[in-house]
Amino acid sequence: MAAVIEIGHVLHLHDSVTGFSGKDCMRWCVVTAVIGRHVRVAGRSTTRTDGVPVPASVMPEFTADGWVLRPPVRLALSAAGTARNIGFLPRHYLEQIMFFVDEDMP
Repeated sequence: MAAVIEIGHVLHLHDSVTGFSGKDCMRWCVVTAVIGRHVRVAGRSTTRTDGVPVPASVMPEFTADGWVLRPPVRLALSAAGTARNIGFLPRHYLEQIMFFVDEDMP
């Protein structure tokens, strides 16, 4: 049975799946939309500073301060469903990200 993916979930995805960069790395991503068989995710960077700040203290799995960037990218719901999911980003940060990437809150 496939995992249920919801807006606000934080997923661990490889850049080769998301296309965020050409790096060979895993990246924390926030689900910003679930549409049919696709999701949109906004990636979190620990080097760029032009997004919404999300400190390392927000989730135990974050090892460094980071920024969630735009634009979100679309990927298959099946890819999101197989990713490591560490749960919901706290609402305060999610609201800022959703405004920043111009998505509607659920």
